[in-house]
Amino acid sequence: MRVIVKSFIAFSLLFIGMNLLPQMADAASTVNFGVKAEIPDNQIDKKQTYFDLKMSSGQEQTVYVEVSNPTSSKVTVEMSINTATTNDNGIIDYSEGDKKPDESLKYNIADCVQFDKDVELQPNETKKVPIQITMPAESYDGIMLGGINFTQKESEVAATEKEEKDESMVKNRYSYVIGLKLTETDAEVTPDMKLKYIKPGQYNYANYVKANLQNPTSTMISNLKIDAKVYKDGSDEVLHEMKKDSLSMAPNSNFNYMIDWENQEFKAGTYRLKMIATDGEQTWKWDETFTIDRADAKKYNDQAVGLEKDYTWLYITLGILGLVLLLLIVFLLGRRSSKKKEARLRRQIQQELADKENNLKE
Repeated sequence: MRVIVKSFIAFSLLFIGMNLLPQMADAASTVNFGVKAEIPDNQIDKKQTYFDLKMSSGQEQTVYVEVSNPTSSKVTVEMSINTATTNDNGIIDYSEGDKKPDESLKYNIADCVQFDKDVELQPNETKKVPIQITMPAESYDGIMLGGINFTQKESEVAATEKEEKDESMVKNRYSYVIGLKLTETDAEVTPDMKLKYIKPGQYNYANYVKANLQNPTSTMISNLKIDAKVYKDGSDEVLHEMKKDSLSMAPNSNFNYMIDWENQEFKAGTYRLKMIATDGEQTWKWDETFTIDRADAKKYNDQAVGLEKDYTWLYITLGILGLVLLLLIVFLLGRRSSKKKEARLRRQIQQELADKENNLKE
């Protein structure tokens, strides 16, 4: 069966103050199509090539993306839109279409945008694709953030009859993303962060503890630094520590901050997490206990690959058994020695009695 590899074009990241958005580029010669946003008059920063729009509540507006096909074959481009999320690497992601929206998300940008899902382009054809935006009726502060994705149709990836017949062929599906940022008011929204839960888990068959962090506000968090330390409850010894910087969070999103258990087995018990997060202006601190139960420890340890086994209890058990065996040997040797002494004493007494009896007879 043919393996299809989705190769996403790596676009540069652009800082807007403290915020991150994908920067669009014109079509490259190595792909089968290109896209370019037509920047409207209500663009906040007209130097940027993604949509950064100032709109009002209830406003409707149509923006356009130029989609081009520089090849000599027909190309079908599939379009979709995703609300910006935060992936478990602590990076704003515009491609996680299947991720469940955070419970704090009031307005999903995907509900505000409409467009045709497929764009068919004849050889060397360029089309202006309309994208209809309808703002929520209720006014809000902060931003809505998402990405419009453009991907070549999967069935067109096999371009030649020879490739169609090659079952081992690995294909590339190129994808572009144009950022979409919608703003209504100039009111500043102060970012916040909450620790939702702490629990054991795995990533690529390695043991991790997941500290789920939430940004419940309608603003991005960037320049984020996190330092997390895990202790055995009641101890001051750091068992595991994870430091990361240059992280970011999308508005109204959450992600799992992964604390590497360093190829060690999970041990059932109560632990303490001390964690500090800063974004340059705000600081958040947590000091929370969490539990790893025996069932979870066994489940993840059984699934983990490359664990460094902890043989401490085995060594202790073998040491105790060795000590018991040594004491048993000493006891048996002592008992044997005592029996020999008793036998010698008995023979000595018998000999003395016999000598006395012989003396009396004489």
